Amino acid sequence: MKPLFVCLAFCASLSAPAQGDNCTVLGIQDLTMTVLQLQAQVESQDVAIAQLQTQLENQNASMTRDSVADIAIGAAWRGELSHANLSGAPLTGAILRNYDLSNADISGADLSNVNAVYTNFSGANLSNTNFQHANLGGANLSGAILTGSYWMAANLSGAILSNAIVDGNLTCLIGSCPSALPDGFMCQPDPNCATRIRIVPQ
Repeated sequence: MKPLFVCLAFCASLSAPAQGDNCTVLGIQDLTMTVLQLQAQVESQDVAIAQLQTQLENQNASMTRDSVADIAIGAAWRGELSHANLSGAPLTGAILRNYDLSNADISGADLSNVNAVYTNFSGANLSNTNFQHANLGGANLSGAILTGSYWMAANLSGAILSNAIVDGNLTCLIGSCPSALPDGFMCQPDPNCATRIRIVPQ
């Protein structure tokens, strides 16, 4: 753009008779080529910007539920995952200690081997979730939906399960009993798993 402005300014500074000669000397063809080159540069920049936008859109489209979950677990601060949608996410082995997952949708997720000690799951949808070998000691599961979940060797010591929705037995649990149970349920030694406990209807 600078060569164009220099040429125009120079021509404008000349007297009318001189403008024709000097601008002809500077070269109308050169001036035209400069303009065309600048236009081409602008157009190429527009194309590059459009390509970048397309790449970003493709990256966003290619993000899966699993990758979103990885980002959420890796970067979330306490409280950030309240009401989050982590349905079906592979969270095995994740460190969720003291997290706020209240009212989150974690249905069908894999929470095997997670450390979720003192985590707030109140009101969360945990249906069909895999909690095998998960540590939920002291966790708050009040009002959570636990139907169809798998609890083999999970630890619910001191957890709060009041008003939780349970459709069957929570068997082969390790540790001690939860501090609060859903209405109509009790905690007792599991006759089918030595040294372990279960939560069953009364």
